[in-house]
Amino acid sequence: MNRVTSGLSILAEAMLIVLLACVVAASPRAESVKPAVAKSPPPAVKGTDTDGSRAYPQSTSGAACREAQFTVSRLQADVARLTEWHDAIDSLFKGTLSSDVSLENLFITDLRGVADPRTNARALGEPDGWPKTVSCDALLAGYQATHDDLIWLRQQIYRQQQRVWTQMPEDFREELRQIWASRQRLVKQFEQVSGQLEKQNDKPSQTVLAALRTIHGRLQRVRLSMLGVVPDLNQGVTVEKSRAFFELWSLAIKAKPAGMLASESELAALPAELQSGIRDYMVLARLDAIELRSVLNLVRAILWKSPDGVFRATAREAAGGRWNLLIIETQAVRHRLDRLLSEVGQDYQQDASAEASYTRIAVTALKTLLGLAAIVLLARIARALATPALRLHAHLSDRVRGNRIATQLSRVGAGLPTLLPWLAGWFGLDLLGWFLYRYEFVFLVPAIPLARLYIVYGVGTLLGEWLVLRIAQQAGSYLNAEQSALLETRAHQAAAVVMLPWLLGDLVNIAIGSSQLLDVCVQARELAAFVAIGILLRTREQDLVKALQSVLPPHIDPWVERVLRGQLFWLTGPLAVLPLLAVFGVAFVNRAMLDVDWYRKLYARGFRLRAQTSKAAESTESEADELRLSDYNRWFEPDSLAEGPLIDTGLGAAIIDSMSPWLADKSEENTLVLTGERGIGKSSMLLQLGKGLEKNYPGIRVLQLEVPAKTTSPEAVRSLIGELLGTDLGEGPAALVKADAERQPSIVILDNAHGFFLRRVGGLDGWQTLLGLTNARLANIFWLIVINNQSLAYLGNVFRRDYQFSRILRARPWTQNEIRSLIMSRHKRSRFRIRYDDVLLASRGPEAGNVRNAEQRYFSLLWDACRGNPLLALRLWISSLRADGGTVVVGLPAQPSTAALESLPDDFHFVYAALVIHENMTAEELVSVTAMGDGVIRAALKTAQDTGFVQRTAGGRYRLEPIWYPSVRSLLGRKNMLHE
Repeated sequence: MNRVTSGLSILAEAMLIVLLACVVAASPRAESVKPAVAKSPPPAVKGTDTDGSRAYPQSTSGAACREAQFTVSRLQADVARLTEWHDAIDSLFKGTLSSDVSLENLFITDLRGVADPRTNARALGEPDGWPKTVSCDALLAGYQATHDDLIWLRQQIYRQQQRVWTQMPEDFREELRQIWASRQRLVKQFEQVSGQLEKQNDKPSQTVLAALRTIHGRLQRVRLSMLGVVPDLNQGVTVEKSRAFFELWSLAIKAKPAGMLASESELAALPAELQSGIRDYMVLARLDAIELRSVLNLVRAILWKSPDGVFRATAREAAGGRWNLLIIETQAVRHRLDRLLSEVGQDYQQDASAEASYTRIAVTALKTLLGLAAIVLLARIARALATPALRLHAHLSDRVRGNRIATQLSRVGAGLPTLLPWLAGWFGLDLLGWFLYRYEFVFLVPAIPLARLYIVYGVGTLLGEWLVLRIAQQAGSYLNAEQSALLETRAHQAAAVVMLPWLLGDLVNIAIGSSQLLDVCVQARELAAFVAIGILLRTREQDLVKALQSVLPPHIDPWVERVLRGQLFWLTGPLAVLPLLAVFGVAFVNRAMLDVDWYRKLYARGFRLRAQTSKAAESTESEADELRLSDYNRWFEPDSLAEGPLIDTGLGAAIIDSMSPWLADKSEENTLVLTGERGIGKSSMLLQLGKGLEKNYPGIRVLQLEVPAKTTSPEAVRSLIGELLGTDLGEGPAALVKADAERQPSIVILDNAHGFFLRRVGGLDGWQTLLGLTNARLANIFWLIVINNQSLAYLGNVFRRDYQFSRILRARPWTQNEIRSLIMSRHKRSRFRIRYDDVLLASRGPEAGNVRNAEQRYFSLLWDACRGNPLLALRLWISSLRADGGTVVVGLPAQPSTAALESLPDDFHFVYAALVIHENMTAEELVSVTAMGDGVIRAALKTAQDTGFVQRTAGGRYRLEPIWYPSVRSLLGRKNMLHE
């Protein structure tokens, strides 16, 4: 019974194994790589069967071994497929691959379709997903060996995919597809023709067959060499690789399949049908050679542009010199034109029927008409853009009028409407050229350079006319009608000189791209432009001399005239345009950026550096008429800021806006701090503000007080403000609150509020008293506190800013136009005439003696020096004047040097910092604030007075001179002695 049971078990296991084997054999294979190669078995090795699969022990009973046997069978199937794939790639590089294998199957597809579903979507470079071992000792060794074979095959195929396809540029891959298609057609035709010739057992047939094999073999060698050399270049360009590629490229360029064919007499001895097949093969061989040249030339152009220059040097050496290289490249250009023509006739060769030929002729004619229509339409659209562009520019110019920067930008773009049609045509032709080549409008591809040549001619004419007119303007001469007509003729002649080199360069660029021949064409284009400029300027020789002299130092004027005369002009004339173009560019930037504040500062400082030498030379001139100058200076005293005419900087309107909620009884917020640096115009504006408030708000009383110096005790503060309000403030803020209901609405303006404190122990009591009064809840008082910005910064570090006041308005620096208006309005009242010094006036060129430009330069310098401070601007204006009868001569504004100030000890700097924070102080106050000895304070003040940057007023108070204020503040700020 046991024997029967054991026999049945063995029989069941055998049937199960047979069933699994049938399932594996019948399982559908996904459509993966199935190259058609010869099914010859691989060489038998130890441990393998004769069919190439590995031999496994037969005793594999047990469930684990049955499962392992199933895994082994699937693994062997994958190895077999990869082996076919690997053999197909080897056949490709040996030239024996069948003509029915597609390129996608070799290099584009991955391992989709293998038996293991875990590897179904994996690329070749990723893990295969198979288990490393199986749970059957009898199958383990064979499984691991088969798995190692799988890994090795995958790696080999993956490397070839990466080398030949994945890592290559997209343009190369596209060209490779075309080469492959050409190769497939050629191989099929060769197999057909060679088979027929082998059947003809005569001498002419054998001669023609030998010639065809030579042609086929040479094309095959070029193709196989390309697949070996080009991918290697992608890993790095060396001299050896460059030489190998150049030899391959030159071999492809020089190859002539038609020249290797047997004689016509031998060909005529063959049957007519065979002659037709041979001629069809020669057409395909010629097309294949053209395709090979195309892709090799694409790679050559990429290598030529490489920045290291290895290929360029190697190519010249391998060709035997630049001249030989030019000859080879010229042949490459001719072959490229052959390809354009061959693409037209290629379809006819594939289908020689009359009906198909007529259809293709009609399609080609339709393509040509559509392409020509597209070129004409582009020209009309580009030409029609000029009028709308002019209208749009005029509309935008009107819209941005009043905006300085936008106005300048509109001026910069004034020439764009004229150039827009040409620019639109240029970029449109680039797009159209891509479209024509992409969709095989091959007849019209050479038409793109011709159309672009017309644009070059038009733009060249415009640029030539502009150049001559700009040079004439720089020389200070103007053209009459006859000269303008002659200029137009000359401009057309000059543009025509450039056309031929430009056309040749365009054609070479389309044909072979970057090359020695293209470099020669570019050089020829530059030489033609050089000659064209000479032709253009020959009739305006004198204007060119004057224009160049206007931008160069006067002492070389004789040399300029000497080198720009006679026959030398053809060489020196075009070269003289280069410095003039630089000058035109600088002038253009100046006009475009002159309203930008940072550029004004940069321009002013640059001009000051250039003018220092001239200024030093003129400092020894005659002294100014002191009497007349002092009479003139009284119009520019600091007190004159309050007299007018006033310059509206928007500060008064900003204060009214801040007060408006309280004035309209819509807010209980009744305090506002106005701060700014000394001399910014706060006090001058307050007088006009008070008059305006009384006029526009008659029911509101305006009370204005200039705080006496250093009113720092609480009693003094309460007495001062109480007297202003007519209220006894002995009880402090409570007294204000009690009398508020009966008080007329009032605006209290406290100017120079920095007088309420001293930077010492107990010196802040007065300021705290003021805060107590302003923080009281009052409905009929609005406090306007005016204080120096350095004082407010110090108090903000002592108290919290929000604790003191919730609203702070900062007076901004004045603009250059506001500074100019301030000075020129006061100058006009003086009835003096004004003249600008020669250092500010251009002595040569079209701007020679131009007062407007000199004024612009001066006020740029003045605004940069005063940093928008009107008080400092007035002092700098006075410092830059000298009198000449009833005329004031304006020179460069004087700026003090801080070298002497920087060399002083830090104790002195600490004293000057106290003056900046408090604005003005006595010697005794400085002693108490700085906690320094009386001797140190007096020494610091005496040194400052001797240097000239501190002045002593009639009341014995010391303050900084306005002209020194920016320099002292900058120095103390660098030493961290100020709070802002």
